[in-house]
Amino acid sequence: MRLKPRQIESWFVALGLVEQRPKTAESEFDSYLQNILKDGSILCRLVNRVKPGTINKVRKRLVYQPQRDLFRHFVM
Repeated sequence: MRLKPRQIESWFVALGLVEQRPKTAESEFDSYLQNILKDGSILCRLVNRVKPGTINKVRKRLVYQPQRDLFRHFVM
């Protein structure tokens, strides 16, 4: 079963990973979802929800840097 972007957002909101956004056009929403997932911080926070303390430091990048930095923290 493939989740739709709005279902993914609902799941993230229910877990407290993101705040609920006002309804927007699907194209804008897809772009929003891609942007919040791009740097890996949501993935890190999700892992910490499942098993607290797994990832010690989750940094949100304000300036573009390769996203693999946060994934490296997740994998190692």
